[in-house]
Amino acid sequence: MNNQAKPTLANKAEIINKWLIDNGVKINNKLIKIVYLGKENNFEQTENTTTTSTITTSTTNERINDSIVSGLGVISLKELKVDDIVAKIPKSIILSIHTSSISNILEKYKIENNIGTSIALIHEASLGEQSKWHGYISSLPRKVDIPILWDSESRILLKGTVIEDVLNDDDILINQVYADVIVATLSKNHPEIFGDKELYSLENFKIANSIISSRAFCVDSYHGDSLVPLADIFNHQTARENVHIESNGDVCNKCGSIKTCKHRKVVTQHSHTITKGKRTHKVAGIPSSKKHIHKGNCCSTTNTKINKTDEKEEDNDTIIEEDDEHLYIKVVKGVGANKEVYNTYGDHDNAILLSKYGFLEMDNPCDRLSIDKQLVDKELELVGAENEITRMDLFNRISFYAEMFDIDSRNNHAIENDGRLDDALVCSIGIALAPQSIFQSWKSMSEHKREKYFEQLEAEDIVKQSQLVRNTLISILNKLFSNYNSTTTTTKTTTTIEQDQEKLSTLTNQREIIAQSLIICEKTLINKSINYYQNL
Repeated sequence: MNNQAKPTLANKAEIINKWLIDNGVKINNKLIKIVYLGKENNFEQTENTTTTSTITTSTTNERINDSIVSGLGVISLKELKVDDIVAKIPKSIILSIHTSSISNILEKYKIENNIGTSIALIHEASLGEQSKWHGYISSLPRKVDIPILWDSESRILLKGTVIEDVLNDDDILINQVYADVIVATLSKNHPEIFGDKELYSLENFKIANSIISSRAFCVDSYHGDSLVPLADIFNHQTARENVHIESNGDVCNKCGSIKTCKHRKVVTQHSHTITKGKRTHKVAGIPSSKKHIHKGNCCSTTNTKINKTDEKEEDNDTIIEEDDEHLYIKVVKGVGANKEVYNTYGDHDNAILLSKYGFLEMDNPCDRLSIDKQLVDKELELVGAENEITRMDLFNRISFYAEMFDIDSRNNHAIENDGRLDDALVCSIGIALAPQSIFQSWKSMSEHKREKYFEQLEAEDIVKQSQLVRNTLISILNKLFSNYNSTTTTTKTTTTIEQDQEKLSTLTNQREIIAQSLIICEKTLINKSINYYQNL
């Protein structure tokens, strides 16, 4: 986003460490350290000497993205225990729509969330050393290689995956936002700041958005999606994280104050876990004058002030959690010494991880695969025609389903991580393909009796009781599997997962590795689902 020379990856740990200290961030240097993670998850300490040690982390197959494996990360220097506080970050150093030097303009036009923060990042980067965040921005990647930045040739690699449709939607959205916000609003009304077409190009906006998409946290209701120095250095593991970022979440929506201000009177203060993007806050109310203490199976509150002379004297590295305008990085799952320490960006499937953060996990416990409703409806029409169920009959049966359940549930069909299909898919197909006599018996039931009947009906029972439903589900899954056609020959062929894995082992291009890995993950879920329903 600017022409300044970027530091090498190995220097970034030193640069960001100095910037963090200079700007009031406190890190418990006895517990954690920012390091440059080289390939094979080796880390290099960057003080006076450089040493290399091996971190016990995921396998190379599980961490396939070089931009994650090779970059900055955080390692433990000793065993970390639950509730250890490893760092304290003042809210004053986060980069948000309200802290940027162009906050008055962003607030004037109500340009919020990741759009506003992306524009703020472009502006602050263009200021170079004049920006408060210069050292921090110097430590950021030039861009995060999410698929929306891929060229048309690279995008072909994703053909057949769920990312294909996501990309089309994202392209339309970001182009529209750029035209409406940057071109029609900011450049037109403030050419002295936003008039540089090269700086505020569509490409630069996409790059800035890729950085915000992959690194921003929803701090609170005032700041929204913000860049949080240090917090964004912790790498991700789905549902297996070691730390959470916590803060006082009870802030004024208009000025961000945690105290009584001209906009509101504070009654209760809250702490919450902040997360990347727009994930749910884990809120726990804490009365302002009380500290919650847990001892064994007991639970009590106290107003008693702790006499520090009775405590073991704390060293300078120890961080005490206070009720102030700071973010705290707290251990939620213990980790041994000399290992990488992980945060979580949320319990996301691989499609979201790749589209927002530029990587995926081969062993993602939250992975799932969306199924297009059109594929389901086409299969119902084919099966219906073979079984003397007309299109009108199918329409009436789906309408019957809609009377009892949320019709929008048919827009969110998916294979879950355990191979099961969502209940809405199984139930709607069960109703659509039920024998006429059974369907009429449902219709003749009283509303109360019908509701009770379907409440007690399990999705697995629908499959066990109808071979037609079972065969239809498996047919849908097989057609979904066939979407991943090989383009290496003039004849369309569908490769096996074993063939896909063999191909993956020969690839060296990072985008090809990512795309092939996504295909393997999606095919694996489909195969798991096929096996589940064949053996049910």
